[in-house]
Amino acid sequence: DGTVSAGNLELRPQTAWVFEAVLERRFGKDSAATLSYRHERIDNVLDRIAIDGLDAPGNIGPGRINAIGLQLGLPLGGLGLEGGRIAFSGEWRASRVRGICQPDRRRRAPRRSLDAGPRISGPRHLWAHGSSPLWPTHS
Repeated sequence: DGTVSAGNLELRPQTAWVFEAVLERRFGKDSAATLSYRHERIDNVLDRIAIDGLDAPGNIGPGRINAIGLQLGLPLGGLGLEGGRIAFSGEWRASRVRGICQPDRRRRAPRRSLDAGPRISGPRHLWAHGSSPLWPTHS
């Protein structure tokens, strides 16, 4: 009937060591800025691998991810919106995998990306508006 039923007996779970450092600075009673750095060392990265002209889940080798994050929250009382707040959150990530099949370094897509977006909430949180665009870059 054209159905292929197969498994990967050599599949191993992906594991990682994650190191993170966070610096937080408070301004007044309702404002704060947070800067973070995260480094992940990954063993047995899971991805799709070619098997007899098909693809299946498989381990492709070790990898790493570096990420820098920024969060900022400010009250809008100075603009006449008592109880209002604006918040920004963003993270830039870069990843790299050294493949078992290809000895050269290959990058998982997107290899670099920026995920950032503002959020504005009104007095007593009766309304809110936000966005979270994703800007992949491949350079």
